[in-house]
Amino acid sequence: MDNYNATTAWMSVNFRNLIWKDQDTFWPSWLNVAFGYGINGYYSPEKYSRYVIDLDRNLVELLPEGAPLWNWLRQSLNYIKLPAPAVEFTRYGTQFKLLYPFSFSLGSIKF
Repeated sequence: MDNYNATTAWMSVNFRNLIWKDQDTFWPSWLNVAFGYGINGYYSPEKYSRYVIDLDRNLVELLPEGAPLWNWLRQSLNYIKLPAPAVEFTRYGTQFKLLYPFSFSLGSIKF
């Protein structure tokens, strides 16, 4: 893998495990908060870091249990980061991305 600019390392946290038991009903069990880190311009002298906060789906909680092959597939798919709304922080500013890592623009508004 040579494209380090397109790589983001992720850590997904189950938010329900971080809050008190009597207040966990408002947060779905399948919804996690993910924190990402990547570098842009890896091979140039102007490289900079980017930090991302994202919503992540826990497919083990979201998809129903079933046959052993289905359970293996469900757990394996959980390692793939699916596009979701995110906020990206770089030294050039903060940007909201509707489906991270993809960028969309609607006139002068960028998502």
